[in-house]
Amino acid sequence: MTLVQRIRRAPWILALLLIFFFILSWLSLEAPIVPEQLHRFRPSAQLAAAAEDVDTSSFRKLVRTLYKPTQAIDGTTFRDYAGTEWGIQGEPLWTKPLGKRLCIIDIDTRPLDKEGEIMDENPLNWDKTHPLAAGMLNHYMYAMIHGYEYYFIRTDKQPDRAPFWTKPSALSRILKSHDVCISIDADAVFTHLSLPFEWLLNRWRVVPEKTSLAMALDPDRSWNKDSYGKVVNNAGFVVAQNLPRTHDMLAAWTSCPDDEVKYPNCSHWKNPWPAEQRAFADYIRYEFDQEHDVKDIPCAEGNGYPESGTECKGQFVRHFWLKKGELLKPGVSASLAQAMLGLAHESFIARKEEIVVKDEPGKASQEKTFS
Repeated sequence: MTLVQRIRRAPWILALLLIFFFILSWLSLEAPIVPEQLHRFRPSAQLAAAAEDVDTSSFRKLVRTLYKPTQAIDGTTFRDYAGTEWGIQGEPLWTKPLGKRLCIIDIDTRPLDKEGEIMDENPLNWDKTHPLAAGMLNHYMYAMIHGYEYYFIRTDKQPDRAPFWTKPSALSRILKSHDVCISIDADAVFTHLSLPFEWLLNRWRVVPEKTSLAMALDPDRSWNKDSYGKVVNNAGFVVAQNLPRTHDMLAAWTSCPDDEVKYPNCSHWKNPWPAEQRAFADYIRYEFDQEHDVKDIPCAEGNGYPESGTECKGQFVRHFWLKKGELLKPGVSASLAQAMLGLAHESFIARKEEIVVKDEPGKASQEKTFS
């Protein structure tokens, strides 16, 4: 059944669309204490009082009903909002939903509990919401829509290195409980909320049980090249598959700045930007250089944003490295509005015979009865 058919048979869905926006306006989240400082988002105290009427499972079901994907995981093409068609090469490799076997994770050493941040337990005020909180909510929504698992992993900062260095080991630990995990920075967003990630795995030819990591390339600029002149992979969007070699790679990445024998001068990147990203580019991807070790995701599709002035437009994943204060929240709003208002527009067109009335002076309008 198409989205339009679902709306026509159940017009209450449109009312729920509006209710959904109101829910978001006061939805905030808190994290329980769990092993290894792993935090899942849970409803805040404000929502707990209303749990008898609307529990979180109902909210998840509502979200999945409203945003139910219309794109088949194994479909050969996807048409974006601009009407451009994107396809896959060869037969689809991923044909069944991964569900909770796929996880999406945000990793941070900070509590993020100040006003407007993601762990602020006060009702959400969009005007005051921090851009990074908006990015994390995009990840949380995307996971809910497709039935994936979502985690906010709060790590402990190591005193002698940049906080980004906690990401490879945290990714490895959570990956052991899943088939695929996506580590994504809070200033990056999923552009098309209704597009299943399995379809992107097919487009990028991430081979099941073979490809260890898939990472987007950075813009092809001199400052984005490693010591050998090769464009670096951006560590802000990493797709990892639960394979022994993946864990070997993540362990090597973690140990790089501490092993001067195996990785000479890697310790230089303990703190200077781009820290762990440059270490991966200069050392790890050359050590792990088999065919399926690292899959390069095109920069135009998995990095950047339209206003970046580069070839990286963020077709499927937008990473707002610059101007995030100006562009990140609008990017999150656009992803929600496009999905929701696109559904409303389909309904509008489907009901045009009912709602479009031509004004003809001198002609009495037909009376309409309401039941």
